[in-house]
Amino acid sequence: MANHAVVIANKIAAEDVGAYVRPVIAQEDIDNGNIFSLVAKSSTAGESEVWNAVVPTTGSLTGLWMALEPELPFAKIGSRQYNGLGTIQDFYTSA
Repeated sequence: MANHAVVIANKIAAEDVGAYVRPVIAQEDIDNGNIFSLVAKSSTAGESEVWNAVVPTTGSLTGLWMALEPELPFAKIGSRQYNGLGTIQDFYTSA
């Protein structure tokens, strides 16, 4: 299993202001600390308040957001996943 990014959040506005937090869906796995843009909300039924995360290109590096989900280490044994085991670097936000 590959190691993934870990963010140590310290003095961020989103800690106290819910308006800085967005529900997001992505087409690929996202490590904590990775950046993305939110151009449009999802058009999928039942996801009217969910934003689509898009990996930015070098020409569009404004208005970016950063992934930050509380890490929940897990271990996989065969087809089973056990939360709370493993190391913190095992965690990533799945697509």
